[in-house]
Amino acid sequence: MRKTFLAILLLTALTLQAQITIMVDGPTKNVEKDIDRQRYVIGYNMTFVADSLKPEPQNEQMQLEIGDRCTKFYSNERVQKDSIMRARIQQGNYDFADLKGGNIRWTFFKGYPAEGKSAWLESVGINDFIAIDPVTTPEWQLVGDSVTRILDYECRQATARFKGRTWTVWYTEDIPIAEGPWLLGGLPGLVMRARDTRGHYAFEINGLKQVKDERPVTFTEAKREEISFDTFKKEMRRFSNDAIAYMKNDPQVTVTITDKDGNPMEKMTSPYNPLDLE
Repeated sequence: MRKTFLAILLLTALTLQAQITIMVDGPTKNVEKDIDRQRYVIGYNMTFVADSLKPEPQNEQMQLEIGDRCTKFYSNERVQKDSIMRARIQQGNYDFADLKGGNIRWTFFKGYPAEGKSAWLESVGINDFIAIDPVTTPEWQLVGDSVTRILDYECRQATARFKGRTWTVWYTEDIPIAEGPWLLGGLPGLVMRARDTRGHYAFEINGLKQVKDERPVTFTEAKREEISFDTFKKEMRRFSNDAIAYMKNDPQVTVTITDKDGNPMEKMTSPYNPLDLE
């Protein structure tokens, strides 16, 4: 798929008031690499607020793949949406207005590319980044006498201040896997529910499967710029402040954006309310 279409879809997700045409030189070629074997696949419904100034919750179906050495956390809706888009493009159809959801574009790996490392994959405009950072774990405070049931599992509560947010999670020792969505792991059992106190992010488990056949955890190899996560956040803020100016800095990119009435737009901002606020 040409990066042209990826950039168009990215910006369409940011605003429904703009018509966007972006031309980028050269095609992209991605290769799937097996990096681990799936042991468990966990489904989470993620409720999130993309714009903290306009708290309108959205939902996304996320998937956590747990392997022997690493985990992979991503939007299952986005995978399905991308598959439909690729099929349409091969038929010369570039109308995606009917496709809903799949707005989470990032993929997060823990324990990859090396033990103790994490990788955040996301495109900013037409730039593809892989942000590598050391794995960090919340310093959880276990809440005594707190018991609830989720998917018929007995769960207990824990809280932590982590990456600029205060989190409350429910975990079950009946599934002794110290994992959860994103970096919300490190407890005596699987995280079944997680919410931040601002109400901007929430995760609720809605599926759990132990994988008994041979299924890989995959990593999509592509041409990406490797940066730290702090640098990545700076790129995202620049893009959020003015997406047009950000992309016009690239000599390989021609950007034409008009509003719904066909008038040229000189600046376009987009919301930025990440999981990591630090």
